[in-house]
Amino acid sequence: MSNTIRYDNPAAVLAAPRQIWLATLGAVAMTREWAEKEAGTLFRSLVKEGSAAETNAMRYIGNRVDTSVKAANAFARETRRSIDASVASLARVASRLRTRLPSVRARIDVDSAPARKSAGKAVRRAKKPVRTVRAVKSRAKR
Repeated sequence: MSNTIRYDNPAAVLAAPRQIWLATLGAVAMTREWAEKEAGTLFRSLVKEGSAAETNAMRYIGNRVDTSVKAANAFARETRRSIDASVASLARVASRLRTRLPSVRARIDVDSAPARKSAGKAVRRAKKPVRTVRAVKSRAKR
């Protein structure tokens, strides 16, 4: 079967454009009639379906956003806890260092005293005098 129409009669060939014109006018008239009678119902049903689709999409997106916000808040809480624990640990270490540093310095001074006595006078003059434990403690109280 072919897509072309065969007209054996020349008068039929001349009538073809008029037939196409009339078919177009008929389609317009039928569309107008349909629009007046049935289009309102169809339009309202399309709006109703679109509204339902929009509601479902917003609910889905809202759920996804809620899930993302909850995950972000949990991550922020865990990060805050981790930072608090790190800061507390550093504070404990700093406190221990502050309390133990004078006694460690005193032990170093006592342990190195015999070595300094046996060293020559030039070595003693080159080194700065070591602070006493009492001087370090007085600074820590300030």
